[in-house]
Formats: sequence, C-alpha cells, structure tokens
Amino acid sequence: GKLVGFVSHQTKSKRQWKEDEIAFVCAMADHVSQVLLNDERKNAQAELERQRSELNRLQWVAMLAELCGTLAHELNQPLAAILINAHAAQEYLTPQKLDVEELKSILRDIADDDKRAGEVMRRLRVLFPRGEVQQQLLDANEMVRDAIKLVQPGLETQMVTAETNLAVDLPPVKADQVQMQQVLLNLLANGCD
Repeated sequence: GKLVGFVSHQTKSKRQWKEDEIAFVCAMADHVSQVLLNDERKNAQAELERQRSELNRLQWVAMLAELCGTLAHELNQPLAAILINAHAAQEYLTPQKLDVEELKSILRDIADDDKRAGEVMRRLRVLFPRGEVQQQLLDANEMVRDAIKLVQPGLETQMVTAETNLAVDLPPVKADQVQMQQVLLNLLANGCD
C-alpha cells in the first residue's frame, strides 16, 4: 500500500532480459523489501513502546489506588483512637469520676495517636511533594522502613510477608527522596506480583 519506487523497462521489440537488467531488478526488489521491513520494524517498536508506557501508567494507577486505601486505613486508626480517647476523657472530667492520672494517660494516648497520624501525613507529603527534584542525604534503611509501612496493609491483604535485613551503619545516600520512595514502592509492588 506504499509506493517506494518503480522500475520502467521499455523496448519496441520482444527480447530476453539481460543478466545485468535482472541483477538490477533483483537489487531494486531487495531494496524495496528492506525499506518495507524497516518501516514495519519501526511501527512495531513504536507500538511496543506505546503498550509499555500504557502498562506502566496502569501499574502506577493501580499502585496509587492501593496506596490511597492504605493511607485511609492508616489515618482512620489513629483518628478513631483519638475520638474514643477524647470521649473517655470527657467521662473522667465529671465530678463523680475525676481521675487525674487516668486523664494524663488518655492525653498521652491522644498525643501518640496524633503523632501516628502526623507520620502518615509526613510520608504522604514525601511521596507527593510540590516542586523540583531535591537531592539530599537520606538514610536508606529509613526509606525502606517507610515504604514497607505504606504498603503493609496491602501486603497483608495479598498475604505477603515483607522481611527486611537492613545493614547497620550505612552511609547516607544522596538522592531525591520522592524518586527513591517511588522506586521502593515499585519494587515492593513487583515483588508482590
């Protein structure tokens, strides 16, 4: 369906083709077939690259969906605990039940749950920051632990156990924290698959 060239041979009388004419036509046919094959190869490579890109996008969307579920789960736990403890504290503020030590314990629990919720938000901000790539010195072990915390509920759902064997006294790594976190999350997702 594509014109890549033509050969014209004109004579006034019928005659046999000469060997050099046959060789020329064969060379031309070989050239045409190479052009067509190269076009097909380029088209196939472009299609393969498009499909890979789409697969990567779909994997990223799936991972984000799982991450959103994990974050909702991780935030709901400390928020629910804060609410329960706040109601309990209100009970202990009545004159009949006033117990200062119990109130102090409840307030410590509320503070701890608030820290847990804040840690979830910190990890979320690390994954989706505003701005450019920022190279900084990072603790590789901490990045691994954070990544596992983010996907832990998803791992449990898939009945996958993540075990770590982290090296001690690693030197800091100069990298972009967001990119490193995304790489670790991709590795964990691939490991689960």
